[in-house]
Amino acid sequence: MSAPLFDKVAVIGLGLIGGSFAAAIKKRGLAKTVVAGARSARTREKGVALGIVDDATDDFAAAVHDADLVFVAVPVSAMADNFRAIASGLKSGVIITDGGSVKGSVIDAANAAIPQFLSRLVPGHPIAGKEKSGVEAADADLYVQHRVILTPTDATDPAATRKVRALWAALGAEVLEMDADEHD
Repeated sequence: MSAPLFDKVAVIGLGLIGGSFAAAIKKRGLAKTVVAGARSARTREKGVALGIVDDATDDFAAAVHDADLVFVAVPVSAMADNFRAIASGLKSGVIITDGGSVKGSVIDAANAAIPQFLSRLVPGHPIAGKEKSGVEAADADLYVQHRVILTPTDATDPAATRKVRALWAALGAEVLEMDADEHD
């Protein structure tokens, strides 16, 4: 186990990608607390019961309250709504990253919903998955030896990018950086 990189990590969306991210952090001791925001009561209950997260809520602003890192793992088409849902709970200095596959859309959604946090936004795309979905399919080793592409913007604080890069590396991923346009 590694020393915690974060006190609190919040994961919004507890399907395969978000659940695996949370499980990987828990397995490696990279956060003192991992909390999820998920709409489905069944998903929240399963996530806690399986030990993937310490707590889960359907109040996304509450989930991210006091979080040092927020990982938004929802479909790209739902990013804007989810950024709006977390906006009031975000603290100054929080790092926000995501698991979306189209980075330009994620950046646009963040710019519209949480413009005050753009310097703390480190867009990311983990290139991993499997045939099964949902929280039950979460795999703490899903990202081992898989690529994660980070697409920090000109506004992104380099320290935030370094911290997200270090986290993904600790999860076993090969981390690459590129411009969002090049990625998309």
